[in-house]
Amino acid sequence: MIREIIPIVLRFISLLIIQGLLLINVDIFGGFGHLNLYILVILLLPIKSPRFLDMIIALLLGFGVDMFYNSPGLHASAAVALAYTRPFVIRILTPRDDYDFTDKPDTRSLGFSWFLRYAGSLILFHSMWLYMLEAFDLSYFLSTIWTAILTTILTLTTVLILDYLFSPKVKT
Repeated sequence: MIREIIPIVLRFISLLIIQGLLLINVDIFGGFGHLNLYILVILLLPIKSPRFLDMIIALLLGFGVDMFYNSPGLHASAAVALAYTRPFVIRILTPRDDYDFTDKPDTRSLGFSWFLRYAGSLILFHSMWLYMLEAFDLSYFLSTIWTAILTTILTLTTVLILDYLFSPKVKT
């Protein structure tokens, strides 16, 4: 049990610090693209983890990011919405023979195609939620959509690279 919790806690702390201290100033594509790497904590939670625990972790993570960004509740709201939506996406992507209890949502365990659909849809959902809530005005609709799409592409590419680099190799 402790063996599964320690990596989650270390990932939580390290990605929160990286997001808050390094990535806060990263604006790409003329300020329209942002790197929201902190959501990797939520994406890599075990598949069978309880939803309420996922949402508590997401709330704490979102509030931590909000403290760095001075954005009252924006990231917390988007992170909790992501954690709430995650089981629905997993259920849609569930293979016929279900998952093993030990399955972790990464490329090595469930395959590149599965992880790309899983992470891509959730990152897009998170980006749309975050930037629509931030703008909160339909006059910025196109620029908000553009920001969400560019952020999704940038974040998904980085998540795929990090998942490939840091996922333990499956023993055959």
